[in-house]
Amino acid sequence: MKQRNRGLLTIIGIAEFNINVRVKGVMLFIAINEAILKMKTSVKMIIFLGYFLGCQQKAIIIEDTKNFIAFERAPEAGSIVDFDVWLINIRTKEEIRLTQNLEYWEYGSVWLSDSELLYLIEPQEKTGTETDIIYINLKTGKRRLLDYWTWENCPRTGGISVDSLRNIYYANFEEIIYVLVHKENKYQLTTFFSDRGSTRFRPEDLGLKEIFNPVVSSDGSKLLFCACDTAKYRRLGELKKFHYDIYLYDCKEKSLKRLTEGDSTYEDPIWIGNDTIVFCSNCDGNYELYLMALKDKNMIRLTSTEDISEMEPTVSPDHQQIAYMRYQGEYRFKDVEIWIMDLKTKETWFLTKGGSPAWSPAR
Repeated sequence: MKQRNRGLLTIIGIAEFNINVRVKGVMLFIAINEAILKMKTSVKMIIFLGYFLGCQQKAIIIEDTKNFIAFERAPEAGSIVDFDVWLINIRTKEEIRLTQNLEYWEYGSVWLSDSELLYLIEPQEKTGTETDIIYINLKTGKRRLLDYWTWENCPRTGGISVDSLRNIYYANFEEIIYVLVHKENKYQLTTFFSDRGSTRFRPEDLGLKEIFNPVVSSDGSKLLFCACDTAKYRRLGELKKFHYDIYLYDCKEKSLKRLTEGDSTYEDPIWIGNDTIVFCSNCDGNYELYLMALKDKNMIRLTSTEDISEMEPTVSPDHQQIAYMRYQGEYRFKDVEIWIMDLKTKETWFLTKGGSPAWSPAR
């Protein structure tokens, strides 16, 4: 969920419920969750994980994820809006539904490796409860709940990002960025450290508001994120407008650089290598996609489609193509589509219905 619909608490389903136990299942989940809120985190983790594993259906196994894109789709199931995670093979157009649970929203996919996928989960009927991360190994079909936080510091908004060391970065729309540090097949939740262990990096100390959408480079040396500086936040807040810029933090140099300026929104940044990014902005009216070389911050417009907005780009493993979400007119979750662009020729073509694409790193 991005800027256009941040009011919706995007929710994700871990387990797959059979139809005949859905109602009982969600009521049991709510009762268990409320009963263990006062318990220690370790106890809560054991109970929640046991419940998750007990409700899981037949495993989905995919041996080769090359040419696959993960994405989310939100069809209406009667009066219920249900976000689910899907995969599509861009060569064959074959689609695979990974989640199907009316009690949860599943969204925000990101690849941990060629065969490992992370996505977010939050119960529909309990708005305000914590968002958790689900890990799925597509070669074995096994899923695992990652729950290392409380409601106050869980990844509520803006998605998650990973580096080559399997560390997971996220923000919760406050003034801090968190990282799940991976070590010996376990994770430890910490605030973001600029050099992975000494100087603490706190965006609020830099006069920034509403931090979200952290995107780490593959080697973990640089971090992109979206935020609003204090002056801009106050000025635009009075007008009920909240526009954001993209910032770059260099972990080695411990330096922060503002990449965009103006009273427009710049968000959804992604890396193409270590020196080029693609992002979306409404600086020319509706949302369009732009490419920027970090060396000179020169913006190159990739799309120019009147009354059609393009957002949420993801790059192919060879950096030759991008997939992105687009929609016409006002945003409606039922009408969003995923398109692909060849970065050399600028040719574009339709892929499927859905949003938030994430290209598999498999080559």
